[in-house]
Amino acid sequence: MAKPTQKELIEELKLKNMKLEEDCSKLIKACQDMEKRLNIKIDKSEDAFIASPTYLQMKRKICDLESKCDMLNKQLKRKNARENQKHNERGAGAKTRFTSPTQLEEINLLYDSGTKMTDIAQHMGCSVATISRALKNHVKTES
Repeated sequence: MAKPTQKELIEELKLKNMKLEEDCSKLIKACQDMEKRLNIKIDKSEDAFIASPTYLQMKRKICDLESKCDMLNKQLKRKNARENQKHNERGAGAKTRFTSPTQLEEINLLYDSGTKMTDIAQHMGCSVATISRALKNHVKTES
């Protein structure tokens, strides 16, 4: 048995290298095909999820939460506006409350829907007496 020459070893290694490169390219193609199939399945599953009742329920909850956030932001802005309202430099004296018809309507709607005066007062950022007075004055002006 003769020892293989370096040239023969190099040729043998070149053949092995070519075979490995072919195998690698086949594997790469197989991976790319699998990735394409997987992406198609993901797209189909996303479409199925979007059409599912769970997704629709989650979407409704998100819309409800967004509307609650909007309402809370409006309340916060209204409260900040009231706090920044000053009668004079020291902030002393009576403040005008509920002069806009929309505020009076809101108070009336809340009261007519069964909300307690204490809850309305807390919501509007004033005392229960102010709510009571606003309701009485609004009833007088309607009559």
